[in-house]
Amino acid sequence: MDLHDKVHDLNSAQLCRAWRISFLAVISARTASELEDLAEKRRMYLDELELQNPSGFRAWMETSPAASSDPEPYLLHHAKREKRGHGSS
Repeated sequence: MDLHDKVHDLNSAQLCRAWRISFLAVISARTASELEDLAEKRRMYLDELELQNPSGFRAWMETSPAASSDPEPYLLHHAKREKRGHGSS
């Protein structure tokens, strides 16, 4: 299984955690090659987060988040609000 498949198999909570951990790896990277690999991983995390929860992702992006920001409040809690909203009609 390649990295793209592994990322695709993560749920939103796991993706948010991977995003946070990957920032720590970025700030401790020692080579340009490490940074390139981490940038690619983080791009995949972002793509998958957006795919799994477009409205929560958009809400997070509207805050102009820092690279170190935590998407969880927007992606996990936003999804819960949406699910409750659909059932209340």
